[in-house]
Amino acid sequence: MTASGETPAAEPFGERQFYDFLNGASNHELKLLTGAVILAYPDIAFSSALLRRALTDGQDDHEVWKIDVSIPRNYCVNSLEPIGAVVKTAIQGEQGTWVTAFEAEPDHREVRLACIGTLLGWSLEYPDMSVQQVFGTTASHSDVRAPEMRYRSYTALLTGNEGGTVKSMFALLEGKGYPNYANMYTQLIRMQELGIIDLRTTDQNPEIAMNHASYQTLIRGLEGTFPAARAAYAAIEQFGQAQTTTVNEIVTTALTIDPTINPVALRAMLIDRVNKKIYSDLEHVQHNPRRTAVTFAPAAKKPITELRKRLEATRTGDSTGLQMAEEILEDPEAFRTLVQKARSFSHLVKGKEGGRKLLETQLVNLVTTNKGLSTAELRDALKAQYGREIAERTLRDVLRGLVRSSQIAQDSARKPHSKRSTAVFKPLDS
Repeated sequence: MTASGETPAAEPFGERQFYDFLNGASNHELKLLTGAVILAYPDIAFSSALLRRALTDGQDDHEVWKIDVSIPRNYCVNSLEPIGAVVKTAIQGEQGTWVTAFEAEPDHREVRLACIGTLLGWSLEYPDMSVQQVFGTTASHSDVRAPEMRYRSYTALLTGNEGGTVKSMFALLEGKGYPNYANMYTQLIRMQELGIIDLRTTDQNPEIAMNHASYQTLIRGLEGTFPAARAAYAAIEQFGQAQTTTVNEIVTTALTIDPTINPVALRAMLIDRVNKKIYSDLEHVQHNPRRTAVTFAPAAKKPITELRKRLEATRTGDSTGLQMAEEILEDPEAFRTLVQKARSFSHLVKGKEGGRKLLETQLVNLVTTNKGLSTAELRDALKAQYGREIAERTLRDVLRGLVRSSQIAQDSARKPHSKRSTAVFKPLDS
């Protein structure tokens, strides 16, 4: 695939246009490839079938993902058209009927294509990270979507706010990318789960003052309590009344008294009980409110830094991304790598594959315990035993796969008073 003409300079993007692009197009390699195909060929209107063919041909003769025709159509309808990257039109299909198609929107075509090329080039350079992780889902119940929220967070962290608190970040971003504090915190938790940022609670080693008059009396009263509590108070006795120490020092000393205790659990217990004033004889020397600091995860900082730097250059007119987009469309190996990456990081694909494996297991169980079931009988059994309603076409496809992989056997049986035979499925050893 080659885009016609010279590579033009990309015109600057307004801030709102840039975030609309991120919200609609940035979060999936296959969606970006779909957009690249349409925007690189502005004189062609692409039907869903033609888009699928382009995405298949781009992989050359080593197809790594058999893409359903609905996928590029849904990308256009739900993402690329709403952000103004493509427009809907109609063309005559092979049968002479009019079918829906999509073509490039001329306004800001080059800068959108440059942004796509920038994202796809970055994805090739960092094989262990996907734009799916970086930007999250574009679906949202509010006007503000995850890609914009996350990009604004990355910008805040990279412009002097790394190590600041969640509350300070919200104060910085409120009204720009996040509708409310809870929404922002949810996104930060998700980004932490994906290994992009770290959320660390400070004041985890507070100074402690010991005010109890008689530790011997207290320790005798702890004989029936947990070993960790006894070891902690034996450590406190060694420090002495009216002394000051830290939680970590208490834990270290407690471990010399009883090496079998869990130091992590003991630290958590001491901090919690001192904070809640459960131990009246222990108190903070100076109570500093706990605060959650936001930092990049070490492995993610360089890739995110590079991504933001390149996108910021692209949105202000740099045309490097245009060249990258054209090179990817002309390079089957790069194209195929991006399709494979899109597939391997896709939650929807993983969910479908996991759902199919579960269905296969259930069908093998039903065939094993109910020898000689037809497709219709298996469909009824799935509903009765597992509460699953499966389309007959899907069920037949899965059953054929099980037979081909030698997990079950297929036979035929004739129903009473009928000349027609029906396929039945049996265990292999029957």
